[in-house]
Amino acid sequence: MSEERLRAAMMADARAYQLRTGTRRPWNWRPKPEYLFRRVLA
Repeated sequence: MSEERLRAAMMADARAYQLRTGTRRPWNWRPKPEYLFRRVLA
């Protein structure tokens, strides 16, 4: 998967999180590796 696709997926994910919770993730939030892999393979 190209890096810009991954970055776009993570940005869309952050937007969805913000809409769902009304807050941003903390600046130091890091996805767990298995979460990232699931996101990439989905």
